[in-house]
Amino acid sequence: MITYNHEKYIADAIEGVLFQKTNFKIELVIGEDGSSDRTKEIIREYHNKYPNIIKPRYNNLNIGMMSNAIKTFGECQGKYIALCEGDDYWTDPYKLQKQVDFMEANENYSYCCTKFSILNDNTKIISEDERFSIYSDGYVNDAEITKENLFDPYISHTLTVVYRNHLLTNQDLKQPYFKDIFLYMCLLQKGNGKFLNFNSSVYRLNDNSIWGTKPKSVQAKQNFLTAESMFNYFPLENNKHLVKFYIGCLFEYCHYLPVHEKHAYLGKKYTFLYYYSKLKRGVKSIIPSTCILKIQNNMKYYLMK
Repeated sequence: MITYNHEKYIADAIEGVLFQKTNFKIELVIGEDGSSDRTKEIIREYHNKYPNIIKPRYNNLNIGMMSNAIKTFGECQGKYIALCEGDDYWTDPYKLQKQVDFMEANENYSYCCTKFSILNDNTKIISEDERFSIYSDGYVNDAEITKENLFDPYISHTLTVVYRNHLLTNQDLKQPYFKDIFLYMCLLQKGNGKFLNFNSSVYRLNDNSIWGTKPKSVQAKQNFLTAESMFNYFPLENNKHLVKFYIGCLFEYCHYLPVHEKHAYLGKKYTFLYYYSKLKRGVKSIIPSTCILKIQNNMKYYLMK
């Protein structure tokens, strides 16, 4: 569990872990990232009550969400790791038991995830994420998650995921701009994921979230840098979905760039922009014809390699 300035929410997140009913021991590793509010104090109160379960790790200075997450991953010793950020919480007391039972019975899977609901912190309305409408009760039990369909639809959400700890390597964690979607793609290199058709958690939509408070331009840049890092790290053979994800992030980021920088980014030989016919119109509206010709030539070079 990673947290920063979550004094209003951290108790709910911790309680959601403590009320889990399991036939195995659990530990709650909390990466507290130098909060300026009472988050640290609240964690200490829980640690004093449950010293055998809660393992707090305090950063004296704020090191940022992903650096804190990677550092916290390294402190986890269990066979499985379950994720939950400090402003979200679990609602099913058998969440961990159900997911671990599945993983124990299906050793070829790298992770599993579930449905979740969204709590609007302003309206206090809780509703199930619309992405799960196709997985309504009685329609389908579970769904397979692969490298090819990770993004379509994107149903692997941090607060519901349980994965095998040993599958994530130090090399994976050292990759630049490592985020949750990078984590799932790393795991999917080792085995498929499974979506389990039950609702286990609540994702809190609030104005003070670590990610939500960042400007859209910063979000777009970080998404693109993550996509670019994934693009360079994973094999692209037969995975057009990863390429499309990269292209989508690239276009979104370019909306915030000056024209000369936009052309430089879109002109890189490894974008494959002109290769996908459905994007030709969008490409032509952004890139000058000379740049498109350059991309085509570079594309031919890459296809011949």
